[in-house]
Amino acid sequence: MKQEIKMGNPSLTIGQIEHVLNSFIENKVHIPLMLWGKPGIGKSEIVKKVAKDNNYKLIDIRLSQKENVDIAGMPVTNTIEINGEKHNVLDFHPPRWFVEALFEGNCILFFDELNRGRPETLQAIFQIIYDRTLNGKKLPETVLQCAAGNLSLIH
Repeated sequence: MKQEIKMGNPSLTIGQIEHVLNSFIENKVHIPLMLWGKPGIGKSEIVKKVAKDNNYKLIDIRLSQKENVDIAGMPVTNTIEINGEKHNVLDFHPPRWFVEALFEGNCILFFDELNRGRPETLQAIFQIIYDRTLNGKKLPETVLQCAAGNLSLIH
C-alpha cells in the first residue's frame, strides 16, 4: 500500500511529491508548496532528499519550536534622517536562516510542523510565504519555499 500526501485536493505518493519538487526546482517555480499528510509517512524526508539530490541547501525551520521573533526578527532601535530631522524608529534584524536564504544561492526554505506552530508564529511567516519578503528584503528566485504539516494534528 502506497503512503499518500495531500496536495491541494489530489493525493500524491511520496514518489510523485519528489517529482513535483524536482520539477519546481528545474523550472524555477516560485509557488510555495504545502504538504499535508499523516505523521511519519516521509514528508520531511522527501524534502531533505530533493535538496540533497539537487545540491540545494535545506533550511529547516521547525515551527513548533519557534516564537514569532524567531521568524520576524529581533526588534532594534535605529535613527534615521528625513528632511534634515532625526527620527527614532524600530527596525528588525532578520533571523539567521533568512539571511542564509538571501545569500546562500540555491536552497529550500522548509517550514515544517506547520500545524504545530503557535498562531502568532504562523502570522509571522505569512509575508514570507505570500510575498517572498521579510522586512523589505525579497527572497531570490533560487529559493524554493515548502511547508509540511500533519493532518491528524491540526488544531
